[in-house]
Amino acid sequence: MAAPWNEPVGVGAPESPTSVRYEVMAATAVMSLLLYLDRFCISMAVPLLSAEFELTTMEMGLVFSAFFLSYALAQVPAGWLGERLGARVMLSGCVLVWSLMTGLMGLVSSLWQLLIVRLLLGVSQAGAYPIAARINSLWVPYPQRALANGLVTMGGRLGGALAPSLTGALILFFNDEWRPAFWIYGGLGIAWAVYFALYYRNHPDAQPRCNTAEVDLIRNSLPGDASDPRGKGQRLPWGIALRSVSLWLQCLLQVTSNIAWLFLGTWLPTYLQETYKLGIGATGTLSSLPLLAGMFGCLLGGIASDRLVRRLGIRWGRNVLGIGSKVGAGFFMLLSVPAADAMTATAMLVIAAFINDLGLSATWAYFQDAGGSYVGPLLGFANMFGNLGATASPLLLARVRDDFGWGAALYTCAGLFVFSGICWIWMDGRVPIVPPERQYAD
Repeated sequence: MAAPWNEPVGVGAPESPTSVRYEVMAATAVMSLLLYLDRFCISMAVPLLSAEFELTTMEMGLVFSAFFLSYALAQVPAGWLGERLGARVMLSGCVLVWSLMTGLMGLVSSLWQLLIVRLLLGVSQAGAYPIAARINSLWVPYPQRALANGLVTMGGRLGGALAPSLTGALILFFNDEWRPAFWIYGGLGIAWAVYFALYYRNHPDAQPRCNTAEVDLIRNSLPGDASDPRGKGQRLPWGIALRSVSLWLQCLLQVTSNIAWLFLGTWLPTYLQETYKLGIGATGTLSSLPLLAGMFGCLLGGIASDRLVRRLGIRWGRNVLGIGSKVGAGFFMLLSVPAADAMTATAMLVIAAFINDLGLSATWAYFQDAGGSYVGPLLGFANMFGNLGATASPLLLARVRDDFGWGAALYTCAGLFVFSGICWIWMDGRVPIVPPERQYAD
């Protein structure tokens, strides 16, 4: 059939972009779910572990802290390796190793073996978030970055929310045996690592299923920080980066807020059992709720951050959400202390977790706004400090609890949340951590 007289011969409709970028976003969100599931599933096994290995509260706190110490110290090397090797190799390798460590948790027979496995788990999980941030900077159109970051953090909160309830259910299913739960979680992670290694590519150009229209859609939206076609960053000039006041404020923010937030991921089940005398089923259900609320906070926070940036600009679009989320979380954590029953206390902690997580995507977006080509190592550097705070959190809160009670521990968390919100006041995502003229310097 001849072409219509007013349509040029051989010219068809514009090619529609493929949707591989959404598959990448979904894969990183699932990775984050597994990350938190494997990290926090141990919290529901605390009573059984403590009885089997005859552990004190401080010894169990040491087990929690062992993970975060190695996780913190490996942040910068893992972020650097992620930039050098590319996300396909590094992230699939990280998930494979940490899944094996999760499975090994079900085989330990002493405190020392438990500590070693937790240390190795921390090392293997260290690169996950810096690499995911780099993936988003390469694969996600700029106007959707905060949303993509929100999906990743939402996946983590969903994993953290599932950890108490699912682990509690598995323990009950296996007649009060805690070990099979770890074997199941390890198998899920191995399956994800195989999938990612087979299907992911370090850059849209290298993915055969990603058409030219999708590559152009992503590339034309980027502000120039993801131009390396290999999906690998340049060497970070640390001497220049460490002069950034905003970078150090991010480090301080992450130290203080991680100490406060980690109460929900480590001691909350024990707090509910000791304070309100709950059984394992009720404890698992209530302990899941704050992190489940945080999941929705992550998603909504990503949407809110993108919209606030369009209205207020990059600086205050990120900062308003950062300040409000931390101060609000501290206020509601404070309100949980005088609660007369477990449901009321949990409700206050649910609101605190939701409000806190509204601001998480703003933190990720700050590094993508100001980090240039160095998103991975800079986020890893700040995350290292945050996890030094997480290392201190279980031991610090255990000591406060032993000396003054759980109420004092929660007051401590509330104050630290408020302090972390104040840190946002002086940050400015418009100012590059490494000035453009100094980027790519050796």
